[in-house]
Amino acid sequence: MESSLNEPVALSGEVPDGVPRMVQVLPFGEHRTGKGTFVLDEEAAAGVVADFRAKENDMVVDYEHQSLGQGEAPAAGWIVRLVNRGRMGIWAVVEWTERAREYLGGREYRYLSPVFLKRAHDGRVMRLINAALTNQPAIDGMVPVVNKEAGPSAPGKSQKEARVMKEVIEALGLKADAEHSEVLGAIVAMRQGAEKAVELEAASARIAQLQEELGRMRATEMVASSIKQGKVTPAQRDWAQGYAEADPEGFNAFVAKAPVVVPGGHAVVVAAGGGAALYDEMQVAVNSLLMVSDEAFAKYAQGVKPLKEVQ
Repeated sequence: MESSLNEPVALSGEVPDGVPRMVQVLPFGEHRTGKGTFVLDEEAAAGVVADFRAKENDMVVDYEHQSLGQGEAPAAGWIVRLVNRGRMGIWAVVEWTERAREYLGGREYRYLSPVFLKRAHDGRVMRLINAALTNQPAIDGMVPVVNKEAGPSAPGKSQKEARVMKEVIEALGLKADAEHSEVLGAIVAMRQGAEKAVELEAASARIAQLQEELGRMRATEMVASSIKQGKVTPAQRDWAQGYAEADPEGFNAFVAKAPVVVPGGHAVVVAAGGGAALYDEMQVAVNSLLMVSDEAFAKYAQGVKPLKEVQ
C-alpha cells in the first residue's frame, strides 16, 4: 500500500477492456459541496495516504454509497493502493469486479465519489473511509472514471482535456453542456464554411477577371467602331483603348461630338450653309493661329465641295 508522488501512471492501460485501474478519489485544494467545504492540501494528502497504509484490509468501492445503509452493498471493486499525486490529488489503484467493468465499459457509471472524515475547525481531510461509483457526485470537478464519449479517462489528462474542451465549446458559441457530437458537428460546419469562403473568394476573383476582360473587349469594339466611323485615327488607337476601358460612357460622349476624320489626315468640316471643305492638319493649325473659324474657311476657301461628294 505504498505511494509516491512519482508513481507511474501507466496502470490505466493494464486492464484488457480498457477500464482504468487508477482513478482520482480526492481532488487537491479547497472544494465546496452541498455537505460543506473540505480541504486537501499537502499535509492532508500525506496524512490520508499514511492512514490507508496503516491498514491491512483493502478499501471497498461500492455502488451509490450502499455501504452506508443497512441493505446489501455489493462491491464494485477494491482499492489496493493510494497514490499521492500532489496537486492532481489522491488517486486510487482499484481492482474492479466483472460487473463494475461492464458498467464502466458501457459508460453506465462515470464518477467515483469518496466518503471521508474531515477536521471540524478547518475542513482538512483526515481519513478516507471508502468510495462509490455514482453518476451524481457531491464534488464538482472530479476527474471522471470514464468520459462522455471516448470511454475510460486517462489519469492526468482528463482535467486538461476538459479545460481545452470548455474553451473549444465557448469559442464555437455552443452551450456549456454540449455533447461531443455537437462540438464535432460545429467544427465540421466551420471548416465547410471556411472552404466555401475560399471558393467564394476564388469565384469573386474569377468574376472580376472576366468582367475586366469583357470591359476590354467592349472597349476594343468601341474603338474599332469609332475608327471605322472616322472619329478616331488609327494612330490614336492606344489612347482611345485606354480611354474606353477606363470610362466607356465618357468615350462614347467624346466620339458622338468628335468630327469625322478621313484617311490621309483630312477632315470634313460642315459649314453653316450645308457645304464642306477638305483640309489637312496643317491647315487646321494655320486656321487656329489666324483665328479663322471652320465656318468661314468652309465658305471662302478654295476647294469647297458639297458634303455628298466627300463621303
